[in-house]
Amino acid sequence: MISDAIDKLKALLGDRLNQSISDRNLHGQSESHFATTPPDAVAYPTSTDEVRAIVEICHQHSCPIIGWGTGTSLEGHTLAVRGGVTVDFARMTAVLEVSPQDMTVRIQPGVTREALNEELRATGLFFPVDPGANASLGGMAATRASGTTAGYDLTGLFVGSEGTLGLITELTLRLQGQPEAISAGVCSFDTINQAVAAVIDTIQMGLPMARIEFIDAATVAAVNQYSSAGLPELPHLLVEFHGSEAGVAEQSETFGLIVAEHDAHDFKWATQAEDRSALWKMRHTAYYAVLASHPGAGAMVTDICVPISKLADAVEQTSAEINQSSIAGPIMGHVGDGNFHAILMIDPEKPDDLKTAKDLSERMVTRALEMGGTATGEHGIGVGKLDYMAREHGHGWTVMSSIKRALDPQDIMNQNHPGAARA
Repeated sequence: MISDAIDKLKALLGDRLNQSISDRNLHGQSESHFATTPPDAVAYPTSTDEVRAIVEICHQHSCPIIGWGTGTSLEGHTLAVRGGVTVDFARMTAVLEVSPQDMTVRIQPGVTREALNEELRATGLFFPVDPGANASLGGMAATRASGTTAGYDLTGLFVGSEGTLGLITELTLRLQGQPEAISAGVCSFDTINQAVAAVIDTIQMGLPMARIEFIDAATVAAVNQYSSAGLPELPHLLVEFHGSEAGVAEQSETFGLIVAEHDAHDFKWATQAEDRSALWKMRHTAYYAVLASHPGAGAMVTDICVPISKLADAVEQTSAEINQSSIAGPIMGHVGDGNFHAILMIDPEKPDDLKTAKDLSERMVTRALEMGGTATGEHGIGVGKLDYMAREHGHGWTVMSSIKRALDPQDIMNQNHPGAARA
């Protein structure tokens, strides 16, 4: 029973097993629209041995286990839908080993993306993956953050398994050298289609972008209000190039020519570190800006990923459907890999809003699958996208179920994925 497991965990962890209502509620929340679903207790391990002991105790008593990084996931991955123990890695934040020659780093799972890069500053290396939040690296691996496929990665089972197969206690990451030069730019377009077409042309030209982001006019309006950005309220692209001084200058010039062919406006480059930081901080806070623009409202945040050739159609059709609906739904995304998000706003005083949002999300997924894409670009499956797995993967979903049963026969690992064991 869960209570028996908690008694043994108290003896193991002492005051690092927390049953306070406030801490349980904190770990039962999502940054999206899901209702609070708290665990029975929250464990704070400090080592791999302690995590192993926690899992052994929970296994003995069939107690559900949910891994927790920073709580930034958007599909309800960490909700304790059957109670149990949430394992919070906030006290496992050590950078264990940096190997500059191998360009790798070994870390504990609670290290965040920003903290790691701060630690690496003196080495000339950095970790380039940026999912748009200061997530923990363990959480990013578990949810395959910024990846472009859904479900278990059958060649690296724990990458993308979302805590359903086990808990990650260490990671080895491949790093990159800090570039000699960095240039970031922002420009606006009259239409979404022009902006996305510019992205497609840039990719087809083989221009080596470090990142390219899209925000629509509604997002820009929210960001202007939230951050005093002063941008024209039009669709925008934000782009960044890394490399040598000459290479970055050439790439920036070529990109400028490409977007000019699509009638871009207000093109600005930022080469100073503080200007680039301000630009990307604006993008990173865009979600919170959108929430702030609708006081009292919540959001259902959904994402899909499609082949680049289908990106313009997918974004345009999604935007048209949202505009025809009764709710707001700003769009943004890491469009360099065909991945974009819709922030579907939900007024708690209007019960029909949630149904409308779910219907829009359903049509987005259906469209993505019909276009040869995936139900989720980087948010992962969680509770929100579980019902689409069989549709997307067919027999592969049965294979995943077999792997789940082999590695977790009692089905205690992250039980907000019941279908993974019962598909």
